[in-house]
Amino acid sequence: MKNSSFILTPVRLNYFTFDIYTENRFSMLLRYTFSFHIQCFSTSIFLVYFMYKKELLNKIIEHLHSELSSTELAAKNAHLAATDDQSVAETQYDTLAIEASYLAEGQSRRVEEIKHSLALFEQLSKNIPQNVTIVNIGSLVQLEQDKQANAWFYIGPAAGGFRCEIEEHTFTVITPQSPVGQALMNKEEGDEINIRIGDILTTDYINSIM
Repeated sequence: MKNSSFILTPVRLNYFTFDIYTENRFSMLLRYTFSFHIQCFSTSIFLVYFMYKKELLNKIIEHLHSELSSTELAAKNAHLAATDDQSVAETQYDTLAIEASYLAEGQSRRVEEIKHSLALFEQLSKNIPQNVTIVNIGSLVQLEQDKQANAWFYIGPAAGGFRCEIEEHTFTVITPQSPVGQALMNKEEGDEINIRIGDILTTDYINSIM
């Protein structure tokens, strides 16, 4: 009987040890599986917003090309008007030629500004910022109050005010010089921001940065 008891005890201990070993291995497997799924989910989200950012940049560049064409045409017409014989001042009070000259100069300056903006955005499209944790040029930023509306700010070097929709998400371009841009620059997720426009002060929080 003693021998029988002696033989059974290790078997029970072995089963008990096996159960603990199996449970630990299963827990580790669950943790690794959960971690893997979280990483895959994060990667998927990143890829989605990477594509949004790429499409947004394409739309901005397309918009700037269209604006450049119309501005170049306006500059050409303004220059022709400034040099037209009918624009020559007939009296000292005739300012038509001066006004046409100012307009031509302004339009030409605007053409150069758009060309510079295009160069900046084309460079951004070739090197889209990744793994963004601090707000900077090229960042997509969503505030807590804009979460339900799927609204995002894109920090751009120019083209402030441009807005478009991509798959039910609204993207608005702002520059670092704008009130919102100044409040967002160099901030991180969860940071509180204060936006002052005129006499109105608005407090919000950064929900997400891409």
